[in-house]
Amino acid sequence: MKYFLIPLCAIFMLSCSSSVSYKGNDDDKAEVIKFSRHIQRIMTIGEEAHFLKHVKPEYLNEQLTTNLGGDTTKFLNEFFCGKMNEKQSCMPFQEIMKVKLLEINGQKNNTFSVKYQIENKVKESMVTEVYISKKEETFFIYSAVG
Repeated sequence: MKYFLIPLCAIFMLSCSSSVSYKGNDDDKAEVIKFSRHIQRIMTIGEEAHFLKHVKPEYLNEQLTTNLGGDTTKFLNEFFCGKMNEKQSCMPFQEIMKVKLLEINGQKNNTFSVKYQIENKVKESMVTEVYISKKEETFFIYSAVG
């Protein structure tokens, strides 16, 4: 049994560690990738409340509370946007079925742009770009659209 589990675990670990393009400060690399993959898992399983805990507080207050009057569904459904079927659109949060982390690019002021390829139930996909900011030792996500 042990001889069966060891190769199986190795295959699983290799499939989970697919490479991601990273450009930025090497000091932050491991933590930014870890946080980005955490967000990837949350998106894949559709954990709305858990996802909202990771949204940058100022962005959440401005977009969700001020601009959308607390409409959480609308906020989440407009968070991940990009080109799908040759037009700009957003993918509703609960329709996201597959997520692939593509690249992370460091910017100034402890900010990173992150690109994910997301796919819905009917196999429509898009590349969406969101942002991660680091405040003290905590990472938060926000979107240019919302």
